[in-house]
Amino acid sequence: MRILLVDDDLEVRSTFCAMLTAHGHEVVEADNGEAGLKAFQEQGPFYAVLSDYSMPKLNGVQMVEAILKIRPTIHCAIASCEFSKECLIPQGVAFLKKGFIAWERLAATLKLAA
Repeated sequence: MRILLVDDDLEVRSTFCAMLTAHGHEVVEADNGEAGLKAFQEQGPFYAVLSDYSMPKLNGVQMVEAILKIRPTIHCAIASCEFSKECLIPQGVAFLKKGFIAWERLAATLKLAA
């Protein structure tokens, strides 16, 4: 499945990308919300979107809200180091606490076949 991965931290993005590609998924990466929205519009279709919360230009919530206006049924998850951010996540969008995330948790959150 094609996954759009958006995070301004190269190390975090690389970790998620390695995990997803190791399980057979195709990943398109972007380093900020504005680039992520552009990739969604120009390089889709995508099965799911995994985004950081805090990013320059367009944060994860703003980007995901724009994506959901285009395609309301897409699976989306926003990741953050802070649990307090969870209350700001739009309804229907999953939240992942950054840190150690097992493949099974990531797969379940994005509704991927484990």
